[in-house]
Amino acid sequence: MSNTELSSPPLPLLVEGDRLTRDEFERRYDAMPGLKRAYLLEGVVRVGGPVRAIGHGDCCCVINCWIGNYSVATPGTQGAAHSHIRLDSRNMLQPDVSFIIRPSHGGQARISADDYLEGGPELLAEVWARDVRFDFEAKRRIYQRHGVREYIVWRVERQQVDWFVLRDGRFDRLAPTSAGLLCSETFPGLWLDADALTRGDFVEVMAALQRGIQDPTHAAFVAELRSRVGKTRNSTSIGDREMSNIELSAPPIPLLVEGDRLTSAEFERRYRAMPGLKKAELIEGVVHMPSPVSADDHGTPHAVMSIWAGTYWFATPGTRAATDSTVRLDMNNTPQPDFSLFILPSHGGRVRISTDGGYIEDAPELVIEVAASSASYDLNTKLRVYQRNGVIEYIILRVERQQIDWFILHDGKYDRLAAPSTGVLCSQTFPGLWLDTAALFDEDYVKLMSVLQQGIQDPTHAAFAAELASRAGKTP
Repeated sequence: MSNTELSSPPLPLLVEGDRLTRDEFERRYDAMPGLKRAYLLEGVVRVGGPVRAIGHGDCCCVINCWIGNYSVATPGTQGAAHSHIRLDSRNMLQPDVSFIIRPSHGGQARISADDYLEGGPELLAEVWARDVRFDFEAKRRIYQRHGVREYIVWRVERQQVDWFVLRDGRFDRLAPTSAGLLCSETFPGLWLDADALTRGDFVEVMAALQRGIQDPTHAAFVAELRSRVGKTRNSTSIGDREMSNIELSAPPIPLLVEGDRLTSAEFERRYRAMPGLKKAELIEGVVHMPSPVSADDHGTPHAVMSIWAGTYWFATPGTRAATDSTVRLDMNNTPQPDFSLFILPSHGGRVRISTDGGYIEDAPELVIEVAASSASYDLNTKLRVYQRNGVIEYIILRVERQQIDWFILHDGKYDRLAAPSTGVLCSQTFPGLWLDTAALFDEDYVKLMSVLQQGIQDPTHAAFAAELASRAGKTP
C-alpha cells in the first residue's frame, strides 16, 4: 500500500438552528469565505435572507453616516459596520452599526489580537425592515446582560425609533427632549431627530447632529476623552452564560451552501429561508459566503466608505445609496456589494427598484467593495461581472495593501482612474464625489470629509444637481 496522505474531513457548514459554542461557530464560519452575515444568538446559529436596498440597505447607510459624522468630530471614538462582537461562549452577534470609545481612551469594549470586538460596545444600532420579535427581544436581553449602554432600533415598517439606555442593569427607553430630539447620554452631542429620520428628511437629521456637535457638552466630552489617553482600566473576561431554551424549526427548503451552483431565482428562494443571514452572493452561478467580519480589517473601513459616499448622497437629491444590499444583475449573478450609489429611476437612473420589496435590479452607477481578504475575488470574478453588466464605476478598497483601485467603464472595458498629483480621486459619474486617498489611509477622517465637502461645493456638483432636478419625473 502506498503512503497516501489523507486530508482532514471538511468542516460542517453553518446551518440555521444549529446549537454551537462560539469557538465552533467561528471555526465553521471561517470555512465559509463567501458568507457575509451570520451570528450566534444564545448558542443558536442565525443566518438570513437577501437584503433590500429600499427599507434596509439605504437605512443602514443613513445610520452609518449619522454616527460616522459624529465619530469624525469626536477623536477617541470608533464606529464599525456589520462587525462581529464576541460577547460570551454562546453569543457572537453582528449588529448593523457598533460605536465604541476606543480602549486607549477608557472604553469598555476590547479589540482582540485578531481585530474583533470583544465585550459590550457603548452603543449598538440596528435596522429592522420587518418586525422579528423573537430576535429583537433575545438581542435586547443579551445586550442588556453584557452592559451595552445604549441600543438603538429603527423599525422601518412602523416608522419608529426605539432608543434604550442601560440604567441599573436594565434597559429604559430614552425620552425625547422638549424639542423632540433623542440625545445620547453616553456620547454627548449625538442628537437624533427621529421624526426627520422616519420621514426621510436626512438633511434635517444631519443638521440636528451638527447642533449637537456644536453644543458645549460635546466639547467637554472631547476634552475628557483626550485626558484619558493612555490610561488603562481593569477589564473582565468574557464569562460563560447559561444557554436559554430556544426552539427553532428547520427551514423547509434547502440551505445555501458555499460553492453551490444555482440560478438567481433559486438562490433568492433559499436565501429567504435563512432569515438571519446578512450576506451571501451568487457570482457566475456560484454561491459565495464570507467569514466573520473583524472591526479593524473590514467593519471600520466599511463604515468610513459608507459615511463618505453617504454624505454625498445627502447633498445630491436624485441619488440614493445602500449598504450591503442585494443587486439582481442577471440569471447567474446576485451580488451584495458593500455599498451601492445610484441615480434614482425617477431622475434618469438605470437601475430599477423591484416591486417585491425594494431590491435593486440592473447595474448601479457605482459600487464599492472593501477587500480585507477577498481582493483576488473582488479584482477578478466580481470585476468581470460588474464590467459585463455595465456598472460604470467600481471602487475596491484593499485594506492590507492600503490601496484604492477605482475603475471606470469605457467602451465596455474597465480602465483605472488615474490619480492626479494631489492624490484626490474624482468620480466621473458623480461630480463632486472626491476621495483623498492619503487622508483615508492616514485615518485623517476630518480631512477626508473636508475634501469631500470641497467637491460638493465645486460648481460641477451644483450643475449635476441641477441636471438631476431637471430630469425629475421624466422616464429614461
